[in-house]
Amino acid sequence: MTGYRYAAAALNDLHDDDRAWMLAALPPDDRAVIVGHLEELKALGFSTGDAAGNAVGETAIPGGAGASARDARACVWNAAARDVVRGLEHEPAALIAHLLRIANWPWSDAFLQSLEPIQRERVSTLVANGSTAPARDAFLVEALADSLRDVRRTAADAEVDSLRSRLVGGVRRLVPMFLRRSAV
Repeated sequence: MTGYRYAAAALNDLHDDDRAWMLAALPPDDRAVIVGHLEELKALGFSTGDAAGNAVGETAIPGGAGASARDARACVWNAAARDVVRGLEHEPAALIAHLLRIANWPWSDAFLQSLEPIQRERVSTLVANGSTAPARDAFLVEALADSLRDVRRTAADAEVDSLRSRLVGGVRRLVPMFLRRSAV
């Protein structure tokens, strides 16, 4: 899911006035893309704002498998550090710092150690000097949970491909051996 789609999903759950205020603050090009995604959500039947009936922090994000904030938090809490590294490898230090401020995640230390020293310093400084915002935090946890799900699917697909390759290679070695034996 692209950043614009995430933004549209988050904005979709806001009250109409808040959504309009947020959209007005965006550059026109970004606003146009997000408005297009909001219209797509509306066409697909997603409710907006208070009409969605979602509890605070339980925004249903398309593509997020309908995971609640609690499910997303559990997914992130139980993640392996290597998966978090892969899920956040292209993210800026500020976003990583926001995520690390949300909770004392079990993988935090291992994750920080995996960063390049300069990136680790940047992230650590931002963690120490930043603040939290519940709505933003819930959104970031949900986004990381979605990324972790993608990482796990990719890893599972790679494992299947590896097993398939080894199986095919083994069969290719065994078939000539069986053919030679049957010819004798």
